Amino acid sequence: MDACGIGNTMLSVSSPGVVFGDDGAAQALTRQVNETGAEAVRDEPGRFGLFASLPLPNIDAALAEIAYSLDELQADAVVLMSNYHGTYLGDPALEPVFKELAQRRAVVFVHPTSPVCAACSALPVGISSPVPFSYRRTISWASGASGSTGSYGTLRSDESRVCVPGTSGRSSTCV
Repeated sequence: MDACGIGNTMLSVSSPGVVFGDDGAAQALTRQVNETGAEAVRDEPGRFGLFASLPLPNIDAALAEIAYSLDELQADAVVLMSNYHGTYLGDPALEPVFKELAQRRAVVFVHPTSPVCAACSALPVGISSPVPFSYRRTISWASGASGSTGSYGTLRSDESRVCVPGTSGRSSTCV
């Protein structure tokens, strides 16, 4: 980091996340990556921050990890994948997670990811695949505008790369 002039950074798990089909393994991996990240934050104060992972779509396990990672580990935010095996963030099943995050006024970072299987790739807003990877986060938030994510005005999100179609004559622009 020093050699590149980077003073600090946020630690998080990227795509494909921590869930690979087995709930128990997902919970264990989630806890391990969150604790490892928190250890790095403690070991290097001011150098690192932590975006905690959640073992979605397991709602009960995700709620427990929200409490643990924010209360015990003092994570700075939560990272969500744009979908979990084809379940996009606007799905009503995720309502308890967004309610809890909103009550805590948690910051949420959404990382784009493609569904892991072809059968899971149906998009909730009538757009057919293949959808560029960079649009997955935008689609996920759009699916939530009238669903889970749209119900909570106190939910704060970090949308550092929102994709806007048709900008400046290009097929897409990510900012």
